[in-house]
Amino acid sequence: MKMKDKIGRMLVAIDGSTKATEALKLALYLANSLGAEVEIFHVIPSAAPALGASIRLGGAAPGRLHDYDAEQRAKSEKLIQEATDESKKGYPQLTITSKILEGDPASTILEESENNFDVIVLGHHGHSHLNELILGSVSEKVIHKSKITVILST
Repeated sequence: MKMKDKIGRMLVAIDGSTKATEALKLALYLANSLGAEVEIFHVIPSAAPALGASIRLGGAAPGRLHDYDAEQRAKSEKLIQEATDESKKGYPQLTITSKILEGDPASTILEESENNFDVIVLGHHGHSHLNELILGSVSEKVIHKSKITVILST
């Protein structure tokens, strides 16, 4: 991984956790100091793996998958809108955009980072403590696989 001479675009991954909020605040401060653009980014984790075991065990009807997806989409849209509005209010001089995608969080963050970003900013230990024990943390995966600099707010 090579550090660039200038940081022009920052990808900030948020999940609604306190750590992600702290990471966003740090990114905005740095972006303001550096004159960088910020994309606030959220990944809706794919529902199929989470609900698949429950469906196989008789705990959820297949129609619930659609309900889960719609609920997650609504929560994500609210999260990203509030974060974007608050960020623009605090830093009106910055170019701040937002995006929501669905998929595996670490893989999706890494894929998005390939769209001409110079740095990824994220919080360490967000919402998924159980998943972290089973799969490893999103931040750890991003740190180890990223081709660009990662700033981790702890």
